Amino acid sequence: MAYNVENFFDCHNDSSYNDDSFTFEGDHHWTTTKFKAKAARLRQVICDAGGDSGPHVLGLCEVEGKKVINHLLFSQKLWSMGFRAVISDHHDARGMRTAFLYNSKYVELLSSTSIPVRDSTFSSRDILHLRFVFARDTFDMVMNHWPSKYGGAATSQPRREFAARKLAALCDSLSSLSSNPKIIMMGDFNTTADDELLKTLVCKRNNEPLYFTLPFAKLGTNSYKYQGKWQSIDLCAVSRQVLTMKPELSVCEFPYLLESDASYGGLKPWRTYVGLKYNGGMSDHLPVLLKLIVGKKW
Repeated sequence: MAYNVENFFDCHNDSSYNDDSFTFEGDHHWTTTKFKAKAARLRQVICDAGGDSGPHVLGLCEVEGKKVINHLLFSQKLWSMGFRAVISDHHDARGMRTAFLYNSKYVELLSSTSIPVRDSTFSSRDILHLRFVFARDTFDMVMNHWPSKYGGAATSQPRREFAARKLAALCDSLSSLSSNPKIIMMGDFNTTADDELLKTLVCKRNNEPLYFTLPFAKLGTNSYKYQGKWQSIDLCAVSRQVLTMKPELSVCEFPYLLESDASYGGLKPWRTYVGLKYNGGMSDHLPVLLKLIVGKKW
């Protein structure tokens, strides 16, 4: 599963990056009560998406760091369910990171790698790679949170191209280690599957595609709504070997993650804040769940 949990800060100021707004004294007046409510709702998502064991591997976007993850593991009792965590090495200018939670009762962690997405002009979230064994198969899962379109799509496009090259280089390296790699790329790509940029990933070798962007199993479902239009920027692409495992991609449309859209009609993700006003929800994204048939297990 992959989930952009939107601005999941702890309540404490860190002088090494700009998290001032999400503190007790900040513009959002972020409090322990609000933080705990968001954490409890995320725990509910994890349990509802995967049953008693939760999703075996869960990638997260927009978490501040160890304090947030430790609260999930211990105060929300995910540790007792078997969950362990890996957090990216680097953060963006606001302190946001990518992270993985994995259930150690089912998944054996082999290694993790944090790939910086930054140069002298910008700093974004790391691409986080997890290699693990599940049901005697080795998988490489890669969590992404590419640079946003803030400032304009054209202006910010070079930053997403930079991230795409980093991801492509990682996948090329993984492919060189195995003739049939089982690679799963998920996360918030801040672009849609029909973007020309995605051709950097779904590239061809000997006229055969290396990776395949998966559609949602239920037609018409999407994970993100912007100015009244549903779209999918939370994507999943897999290597050919993963296609043999009958992948099924879905959006977790739990009622407690949605609210009425007064401006455009229908529903929309129930986010934590609308501007500076506390809204009490979880995120402006919905979680995306990938199911595979691996041996005799999902």
